[in-house]
Amino acid sequence: MPIHCYILPILHTEIGIGNRLLKSFLDWVDLRVENVPDNEMEARYGMYESQMEVGIQTEMWDAWVDLNGGQLADLREGRGMINYTKALRDNDNKFVHSAAERKDMGEASKARTAADKPLDKEKEKREILAQ
Repeated sequence: MPIHCYILPILHTEIGIGNRLLKSFLDWVDLRVENVPDNEMEARYGMYESQMEVGIQTEMWDAWVDLNGGQLADLREGRGMINYTKALRDNDNKFVHSAAERKDMGEASKARTAADKPLDKEKEKREILAQ
């Protein structure tokens, strides 16, 4: 189906053209006027990329802290250790802990799960950390 009507986003176009023009001008100044060596240009771009990466990592860290990430991680680590200990077997493939102890460990694991539910915020916010 052919496009009949289209509205050109003038502001976005002007900003894009302006950004390209400014970058081209600054590149020209670096190469022709200041005669900046290639290794300095590479270092400049590397520094810019590093600053961008630091900004991204800082945002991810802030999101993790805002989501009680440390406390949530501790609770989940404890639950994992409880579940691991509960499933331990000896060389004869028999459980190391008695049935009563394993039941208590199961209840402790469920309590940890219940404790981390309030800390486990919206799914979209958790996806920030997955990046």
